[in-house]
Amino acid sequence: MPQSRLIDFYCEVSALIRRDLVKQKMLLPPENILELCREHCRTHRDLKSVLTLPGARSEKNNSKKIVGVIQKNFPEDGTLMADFDCLQQAGKYEAAACAAVAVVTEKNFYGGAPSMLTGVTHLVKPPVIRWDFIIDDYQLMQSVLWGADAVRLTVALLDQYELNKFIEQAVSLKLEVVAEVLNQSDWDRIKPLLPQIAAVYIDEPTVSKEELNSLLLQIPADTPALINGDRWNDDLYGFLCDGALFFRGKTPIKD
Repeated sequence: MPQSRLIDFYCEVSALIRRDLVKQKMLLPPENILELCREHCRTHRDLKSVLTLPGARSEKNNSKKIVGVIQKNFPEDGTLMADFDCLQQAGKYEAAACAAVAVVTEKNFYGGAPSMLTGVTHLVKPPVIRWDFIIDDYQLMQSVLWGADAVRLTVALLDQYELNKFIEQAVSLKLEVVAEVLNQSDWDRIKPLLPQIAAVYIDEPTVSKEELNSLLLQIPADTPALINGDRWNDDLYGFLCDGALFFRGKTPIKD
């Protein structure tokens, strides 16, 4: 999917999320969910530390950290995961020694649900990322109550004020942030905020290997850099990254 179409699609998804959030805030007002977050006790599982792999960006390195993604629907090509069982998939990822698990909770296009995230959080030991379209700080508080250790923030969906605000609020809620960048412009916007970022995920659907490595080279060694493992699986170890996300249930690790 070309980048312009991808961003348009992300905006379409976000519009429905905004609609749903109106209803959710009526059922559980922001001031009430904030109070629940303050009372919520949980043990945080550190994402950045498990994604850090010394020497991973060496051209001779043949080891990468793997993040297994649990996603029911794939709207970009209209496919569905056959015999989908999020808990079974999470168990397979953990058995395959994945460093972390990401759960897609968006419901309208991806078939996700809060119960998927909560169930996975209670089942596995690795850190769990809420992989969604975060466009409102209310979603950050939801993520805490649902058991996430980290959230994805898509830079292209947020203006600079929102980006700064959400990262600051995530940190205050003890949520780590995976910043998704689609291009050089996104990277330039997130770069000043790296001290508060757990990892950077580059998902550029039309980029060449050379262009992707050019972006990866700009990410400091102390910030884990991730790519799309499904897209680049055949040449994963040719990239100067720390690891990759796999969305379709298959990883290069034998389960």
